[in-house]
Amino acid sequence: MGDNNANNNKAPGWVLLTLGVVYPGGVIAFELSTRWCAEIFFDPMPSFWHGLMIAAVPLSNFLLWRQLRSGDFQYSGAVSFLAALAIGVAAVYTLVFLPLTPIAAVAIIYFGAGLLPLAPLISLVVAIMLWRRYRAACAGQGCRVLPPWQGVCAALLILVVLDIPQAATELGIRWAASQSLQQNRRGLQLLRLLGDKDLLLRRCYDRSGRAAGPLSLSTRLLFYRSDLVSSTQVREIFYQVTGEPFNYRPPPYSGGRWRWADEFQFDGDQGGTEIGGRLRGLYLTTSRIDGSLNGDEGVAYLEWTLAFSNNARSQREVRLQLALPPQGVVSRATLWVNGEEREAAFAGRARVSNAYQSVVRTLRDPLLVTTRGTDRIQAQAFPLAPNGGTIKFRLGITAPLQLLGEDRAQLLLPAIVDRNFIIGDRLEHSIWLESRQPLQTNLPAAQLQNLQASVHRINATPNDSVLSYPRKVITVARSGGGAARWAQLHSGQPVVQKIVARTVEPAAALLIVLDGSARAGAAVGAITAAFEKIPAGVPVGLLIAAEQPLYIPVKAWQAAQRQRLTEALNGFDFAGGQDNAAALGRALRELEKYPGGELLWIHLPQPVAFSHSTAAFEQAAARLTRLPRTVLYSLAPGPNKLLASGNWSLQARTLGAVKGVERDLGNYFATALEAGRHYHYQRDSVADTADLVRGSDHIARLWARDRIHQLLLAGGDNRQRAIEIAAAHQLVTAVSGAVVMENARQYADNDLDPVDPNTVPTIPEPRQWLLALLVMAIMLWILKKQQPNTAAPAPLSPGT
Repeated sequence: MGDNNANNNKAPGWVLLTLGVVYPGGVIAFELSTRWCAEIFFDPMPSFWHGLMIAAVPLSNFLLWRQLRSGDFQYSGAVSFLAALAIGVAAVYTLVFLPLTPIAAVAIIYFGAGLLPLAPLISLVVAIMLWRRYRAACAGQGCRVLPPWQGVCAALLILVVLDIPQAATELGIRWAASQSLQQNRRGLQLLRLLGDKDLLLRRCYDRSGRAAGPLSLSTRLLFYRSDLVSSTQVREIFYQVTGEPFNYRPPPYSGGRWRWADEFQFDGDQGGTEIGGRLRGLYLTTSRIDGSLNGDEGVAYLEWTLAFSNNARSQREVRLQLALPPQGVVSRATLWVNGEEREAAFAGRARVSNAYQSVVRTLRDPLLVTTRGTDRIQAQAFPLAPNGGTIKFRLGITAPLQLLGEDRAQLLLPAIVDRNFIIGDRLEHSIWLESRQPLQTNLPAAQLQNLQASVHRINATPNDSVLSYPRKVITVARSGGGAARWAQLHSGQPVVQKIVARTVEPAAALLIVLDGSARAGAAVGAITAAFEKIPAGVPVGLLIAAEQPLYIPVKAWQAAQRQRLTEALNGFDFAGGQDNAAALGRALRELEKYPGGELLWIHLPQPVAFSHSTAAFEQAAARLTRLPRTVLYSLAPGPNKLLASGNWSLQARTLGAVKGVERDLGNYFATALEAGRHYHYQRDSVADTADLVRGSDHIARLWARDRIHQLLLAGGDNRQRAIEIAAAHQLVTAVSGAVVMENARQYADNDLDPVDPNTVPTIPEPRQWLLALLVMAIMLWILKKQQPNTAAPAPLSPGT
């Protein structure tokens, strides 16, 4: 007994200071600066307050050591309480790290990795030794020492309270992934109310970084193991909780604090159809859009060239989705291989996808381009070599101009709507567009130049957020009229295009389907203000897509119906991210009885296709006797998986988000719901092209796109015919794709042929425009001199 008292009264040495203060303090600093444990195993300090509680351990040990060495036991009550609190914290984290403790001693020899899991245990032993000596010393001097249970209980209570968000996240993930609808809703409510959004985001990428508090640990081990839920399921849950695609937020690895484990991020979506999460080290380095527009012919051709770099320590695949101009189609794809630009092969969707996957497995250089619904395409390229590898490809886009009247047309510029790479703040899209007619644009800080009487140019360098939303448009002047022009691509069928004005009947009934996600609530005021433009008497209804949907039946638009819709919108609780498939299916069924009915879908990104509701929606779209015209209006840029569900979206059209929600919808209500004369394209195959003016080859490509959609909507045995038309016209459509491979052997192995470079569309260089104008001027002068009454030649097309 005497020996024990002697040991307790002995002043602590430098060994205890090192093991109880310097060692745990160094471990805390190491974890804060590198987040090594959070990256690989679990996060011991998910918040500032967790870090403060852990820091109390070396702080308490230092105060005990110092007072024992000096013999000054000032504030002994507070110091003893802090010491007991530190013992409680160290004990909890010793249990947390207990599974790693047996291997920690061995791991010490590997870069000192074992020092981290041993720190709580060693700190706990030192804290108990110092506290016992402190209690004995205080007893000898009559100082006040608080019972240790108070500090230990306080530590447990604080850690449990701090751990509520993490435990709620663990439990909420498990419930939300349940097949039970009631349990699913309970889990979503718990996550929205108490969940840790950062932890939820982390689980969208991998299963590391889990919380390590007493409540979440016991929840995970004894009741619900949320790590059994796949990252794909967690991505769906993240969208339902936050209303955002998970890859809209910066990845949880960005910045210097995650740099230690860059090589551990595995890309589970490589070679597949999902875009997936943002990959560390994968950057868009350059982006340029070149194009030409012809207002009189109503066609535009753009080439978007993108280059990427990979600074990570493993190979990467770049994946992105583009929103095309309305009714646009990809008509060219090239990939730079060893510094040489290679053309794509166009074939059926399954063939090009299989060819791409076969080459990805051999780690060679393919590019794959496919569609993802109305006016959406996906491009993916592999591999980007580690530590500075690059890749570069080009996508050619053919699009019709939207006719605004007899003298104007406009082009909606494409935009990136989903990606797995990082776009830096300094990245700018270099835009260079030319036309023989005057141009206008809503691109900020754009330079408009008129080089010659018939050469007009727009230059702009917007960043990605500016280009993406609201959508940017180019307005081009037209000389008026609808002169017929014909085109023939290769040895295909001649096609004639006319621009005709005809009276369009208004929609017989309009059903508005509004996304009930949280971010849609901000647009309610603008939507209700746009109701002012709805003509009286038109049948209008409202369906809000939500976990508990709200439906107002279609009735004639009068003051009472407008009030019902306005009150419903203002009183609705917009929350999280909502599944829109069930509401769309119901809308299709409601509008089946209205010949000429129209569905307006106002939505946010739809990054998730919920299997149970999507299947029912696809069934309704395929089996109904009549489908309404569908108009798509997006409140924010992003992916939309419902567009790729079946062929229903082939007849949908995109309403560009250009001037703000109120003006965009107001213009739509005023034109779609009232009869009026509008200009339209009419494209038909013809046998005789005599007396017709030759136009751009893009006219034939646009005819082929429309014809493919008609064949698919007609059903039956038309799919093979649609594939043949797409391949012959070198287009990426719902039934076809484009793939670029590294060499002829790979094409031959997959029974594919790259297109002839002489048959692909190109953009005229400025000198070509000027030369053509000079030639035309000389020809006109000769014709006038020899045959004064002969008509002038046709204007130049924007490239073939």
